[in-house]
Amino acid sequence: MEFETPATPAPTEILPGVGVEMPAGWRLLPPETPKAPPVQTSRRPDITGLLLLLLIIVFHTVLNTYWLNVDRHLIRWDEAHHIQQAEAFHDALFPPEVRGVLARLMAAIGIESPYPPLSHFLGTAAIHLFGDTPDGAALSGSFALALLLLGIYTLARQGMAPHNALLTAVVASLTPMIYGYSRMVMPDTLCGALVLWALFALLKSDFFRKTGWTLLFSLLCGLALLTKQTALIYLALPMALAWSTGMVKALVPEKASGDATTRRPWAKLLFNLGLCAIVVTAVCSWWYFSHLEYVYTWWSTHRGHDISLFQPGIASRLAGALPEVTETPEARIAFDPAISGFSTDTAPPSAACPDTRLLAPYHRFWKRYLIYLVNEVTFLPLALVALAGVPALLLKRNRTALALFLLSWP
Repeated sequence: MEFETPATPAPTEILPGVGVEMPAGWRLLPPETPKAPPVQTSRRPDITGLLLLLLIIVFHTVLNTYWLNVDRHLIRWDEAHHIQQAEAFHDALFPPEVRGVLARLMAAIGIESPYPPLSHFLGTAAIHLFGDTPDGAALSGSFALALLLLGIYTLARQGMAPHNALLTAVVASLTPMIYGYSRMVMPDTLCGALVLWALFALLKSDFFRKTGWTLLFSLLCGLALLTKQTALIYLALPMALAWSTGMVKALVPEKASGDATTRRPWAKLLFNLGLCAIVVTAVCSWWYFSHLEYVYTWWSTHRGHDISLFQPGIASRLAGALPEVTETPEARIAFDPAISGFSTDTAPPSAACPDTRLLAPYHRFWKRYLIYLVNEVTFLPLALVALAGVPALLLKRNRTALALFLLSWP
């Protein structure tokens, strides 16, 4: 007679310990830990901060409008040129006679200027909305200031609490150079705003590993370069730092759970970098390729003045590698004396005030540079406090991407 061997019953309880042997096909599993419910963060502080920031923007816009109505300063030099360019673009895009869209765009593209045209397009929109006057064109600075303050708050929120990010935007809005330039037709405020938004997109790209945010960063880079050539200075190093960091994280193994190792894909970083170059080229190359001479003379000359602090240093470094340039872009600008007060006559330096490279701008234009002096004296303590905080950024617990990117700017 044959008897069947009964199957081994499942153990009802097995406690781990010395000498405990598991039946064949069985293994000991750790007890499941209950998952904590997801923490729901409140967006109320952000909404409150944005509403307060909106009130600050409205305050500055109203104040700028009042200042433009009561001020009668002489419009000259760069501001006069930017107003003339905005008016020229307005006449080309909105002519009195009926013309096709393509013809109007070609007429606008054919307007010559040593400056990229994006800030002029913003001035054109302001003229179209508020009238063909210098004050109407100058209201474009208020739009640029609003974009700048929103960018400051959004970027600061990547590493600060909402109230601290709001305080950062408030302090920036009270900086004399920032609100002063928002009352003028100048590209600096718009360029600064686009640079900040580009840096925000760079942070969100996770070191070039997220294609969507990389595309947005590329688009904002191209728009910033269409505003002013110096945007390259503020974007090149953070971009190189982000891509290099992403490449190191992709190539250097990182320890995961247990003994396993993971490698992030480096091919995607190369793809995103190439995509970034294509987008930036597509956005701004049409202007730069047709104005190579302006770009060259911008970086390789003293731009008509021999008292600059920084430009001679750039020119001296390029002088050995590039041919000599004798004509500056400003020599090709046709100023309207009625609006600009342009004059090639310069007052000789006073014997009591030597024309040194450091103090000459203050001796020559002391009324104009007084606001810069107030700007530096007022905010120098804040700059010193920020400088004292640099070592804290280098600590491991504070070594965030935002801190390292901001540290690369000085």
